[in-house]
Amino acid sequence: MSSFSWLSYSEAERERTRDLISQFSERDTRDELGIGRIRDAFADLLFPGTTTIQTRVKYFLFVPWMYRALEKKQVSSTNIESKARQYEVQVIEALLKEDDPEGVIGRYSKADLQRFPSNIYWAGLGTWNIRRFNGSQNEYHDSLDVYYQIQQEQEDRVGEKPHPNWDPVLPDPPDEFPETASFALRKRDAKYLRDRILQAIPDSMLADLLHESELGGTPDYPWEYPNQSHLSDEVKERLHHARNFSEIMHGATLLYNLMLARKAADEDLVEEYSTKFEKWSQRIGSRQTEFRNWDLNRFWEIVTEASANTPVRMQRFVERWIEVASNSPEKLANDDAALQLIERRERRLKGGRARLSNQSALEQWSGEAGTGKLAYRWDTAKIHLEDIFAGLEGE
Repeated sequence: MSSFSWLSYSEAERERTRDLISQFSERDTRDELGIGRIRDAFADLLFPGTTTIQTRVKYFLFVPWMYRALEKKQVSSTNIESKARQYEVQVIEALLKEDDPEGVIGRYSKADLQRFPSNIYWAGLGTWNIRRFNGSQNEYHDSLDVYYQIQQEQEDRVGEKPHPNWDPVLPDPPDEFPETASFALRKRDAKYLRDRILQAIPDSMLADLLHESELGGTPDYPWEYPNQSHLSDEVKERLHHARNFSEIMHGATLLYNLMLARKAADEDLVEEYSTKFEKWSQRIGSRQTEFRNWDLNRFWEIVTEASANTPVRMQRFVERWIEVASNSPEKLANDDAALQLIERRERRLKGGRARLSNQSALEQWSGEAGTGKLAYRWDTAKIHLEDIFAGLEGE
């Protein structure tokens, strides 16, 4: 029986790992071929502070409102976790009374929820500089007793105030919060979140899009956004490399599933994945010149900018796949070099549990394993942006 343990990860690493764990059961998001670090690097550059399990942007306000209220009551380090849990359950109940329950975290679990919004949004609150405390959620809880003591000592001295745990200009919540709550943003809330994003992560696609008055379209992938001229050159370059990586690596996951279908002797799935792979090869073939001229040195430089740890074996696998896929994509379904590359990669990642060499593991295959094309949290970003733009149009 395997288990995860927190060793010496930073808060960002912990958040990434929790996000990964939560994705295991989600359709199309599993990282079957071990390229998740590159995916996350581009997601962090394009849409910093987001995760795939965030739902609505107003949680970026609900959480600090809650903690600021609990700090005002000077809830102790011993009691803060339980009090916060009670508070968050109250918010869940309030949201479920509204006409727009879409995106309520804990909608069905309520008090039995395993991971509350305060934890899901913790890292993002730091990235957007709404949370000023520099540490994990548990470290924040543990620090509060000392914080209250320092607060009292400094207030006894004229003109001194302790360094706040939360942004001092955070807008106040509505008077009726948390007894009532909704995902609709007041205009002041929307302006605040827009300003936080523009100031904290100005070089991101998320910030670039907030310079507009509306989202202007919700395509499936960020590089399909219609108003590309409004994006900075830096964001355009990142999008170019992110698109290339997403499109060419999609073929690797489709081929992997085709190989599994063949191994399972499932004729229907073999036909399905053969068709999907053929369509993929045609798309890649139409951009073959672009892939052959792709500056991979610059690609890896951008990945490194996001502080992504890229193991040598992962880099070799990616580069080898790009090489074979960009030369003759239409032949890959029966190309020994490509098939062996995928098989070796799975065996290196999964060892004895590799589906292509372990019948019992193959029997656990649902018929689909990580076949979705990488979108780098664009779906999450779209919802956040739509909520902010709707709020900006309000009163």
